[in-house]
Amino acid sequence: MSRSRALALLGAGLALLGAAGAIAACPAAFAGERLSWSKPIAIDDQAPFGNSWRIEGVSCVSISLCVAVDRVGNVLTSTDPGAGATARWTTKQVDPPRQMTAVSCPSSSLCVGVAKDNEVVSSTDPARGAGAHWTRQQVGGPQEGLLGVSCPSSSLCVAVGAGSHGVLV
Repeated sequence: MSRSRALALLGAGLALLGAAGAIAACPAAFAGERLSWSKPIAIDDQAPFGNSWRIEGVSCVSISLCVAVDRVGNVLTSTDPGAGATARWTTKQVDPPRQMTAVSCPSSSLCVGVAKDNEVVSSTDPARGAGAHWTRQQVGGPQEGLLGVSCPSSSLCVAVGAGSHGVLV
């Protein structure tokens, strides 16, 4: 094993240890709290959705903004997702016919999505729903494509791709 590969594995191990420590601390913060879930509702068969494409990822900034992506390059947006069956969802085709795989919104002024062909889409006005402006950018990545993205802040997004060992972009 090369020295650079060993250092990369060590760094990944330390990152996992740090994440495990953070996860271990979470149960104490939520002691006595129970999550409750509403009855499932279909959001991708509401007008104007004519197909039942699988939703691949969702990110909710707050109770007033959720953004989801589907298999055919659509972004679904709701500014009232907590309204259950009466929530209104809009759609915008931003990357047809790409298979969007994940989305992350660190704030109401930034959402970033990734696709299986190593394309990244982003919007600085996602709450505008179908009127939002999305930009597309091809980035380097694994042959199998990007599968996940996490943006802990507006200045950092990390995407992960498929591959024999996984790839961070």
